[in-house]
Amino acid sequence: MKQLVFTAFAAFAALSLCGQTDTTFPVVVDSSAAPLYTTPTEPEASREEVKVAEQEEPKEAKPSEPKQAQISPSHSAKHGLGVNFGINGLGLDYGYMPGELIAFRARFQTLPYDIRLDNLEFSETYIGVDGEMNFTNLDLLVDFYPFKSSFKLVGGLGYFMSNRLESRGYFTDNLNFGDFELSPDELGDVTIRAEWAKWSPYLGLGFGKAVPNKRVGFGFEIGTYYGGAPDVTIIATEMLAQTSEEEAELEENLKSYAWIPYLNFRISIRLI
Repeated sequence: MKQLVFTAFAAFAALSLCGQTDTTFPVVVDSSAAPLYTTPTEPEASREEVKVAEQEEPKEAKPSEPKQAQISPSHSAKHGLGVNFGINGLGLDYGYMPGELIAFRARFQTLPYDIRLDNLEFSETYIGVDGEMNFTNLDLLVDFYPFKSSFKLVGGLGYFMSNRLESRGYFTDNLNFGDFELSPDELGDVTIRAEWAKWSPYLGLGFGKAVPNKRVGFGFEIGTYYGGAPDVTIIATEMLAQTSEEEAELEENLKSYAWIPYLNFRISIRLI
């Protein structure tokens, strides 16, 4: 009986104590049990595949800006024009340089020259001389720069449209032979003409590039054409007609004049 009363009293005390505190009971979760609801998550393998796909996805390539070619001044200066003058007359030329060691030129020049001398005293009488020099030629040349400097060796071929020297001698006063006196028309005149070959090889050397590195350049050149022995013609009239018989001898004497000298100065401008 006492034991029953003690049990009832303990139960009542426990209920009173619970009324003063939180009546909720702790929920024990079994980790081994399956969860009632879980947030769906992607598998680790799928995440790695997505990352790889993002890395391998080609990015849109931006068009690259064209690079400007860097060309040295010596290579950009390829075309030029020149003016030359010297003992062979006046001329123009066009130059092309594909590199630093070689250049090609086309050159035109002309030398029309006339001279007239009157009243030259000769053997107690007076004579006159009319002289004519006409050289007009077109050259195709190759310039070689062995040291990549302005010094050059030149070789080529010239075509002479005209390469003639001509001289005419005549009396300007009467000539006395004892009791006889002859007028200039009765005495006659003598014309001597010398012509070289149309095609002549050329060799020379000098300083100055066919196309200058700067806008304007200067140079000079010395060389020679080989025209062979000149063809000599003598035309004599009246009392001087026998002079024409000396044609073969004069031609023999002029064989040493097979080389035509060349010396000129040049001013050139760069086009490109």
